Amino acid sequence: MKFLYSLRARALALMLLTAPFALSSCGLFDLVEPEADEQIPSGYTEQGTITVTNGSLQICARDFGTIDGDVIDILIDGTTYKSNLTLTGSDQCFSKTLSKGKHWIGIIARSEGSLTPCTAGISVNDSKTTQKFELNAYKNGTNGAYTIKVEI
Repeated sequence: MKFLYSLRARALALMLLTAPFALSSCGLFDLVEPEADEQIPSGYTEQGTITVTNGSLQICARDFGTIDGDVIDILIDGTTYKSNLTLTGSDQCFSKTLSKGKHWIGIIARSEGSLTPCTAGISVNDSKTTQKFELNAYKNGTNGAYTIKVEI
């Protein structure tokens, strides 16, 4: 029995020393998730910032200009969520959950269509509001990005 108590005490001590935590109102420790702080990487031009109040998002993309055959990749925090997406006049949507903090969404132009630049109209719905913005990218490697601040 003493051996089990010793193991539990050591495990608790290790957890408290290695995990971020905060003292809750009842005197117990709660684990605290660190806030995301994703930075827009080089190779992307920051084109603006939006703030959302819920991390459960519906993100939609459409051609913002003349429908001319623009093809893009959509990335969030460096991970590709839509690849070789041909932009049309209709929204093409997907869901993504983001943690509290700072994130980014970007596009890479795979084809600018018949008119430059590649223009993607992006809408982000957090179940309370829908925010719309335009991202521009060129096939020569100038990619567009927006910062998304999540305040939960």
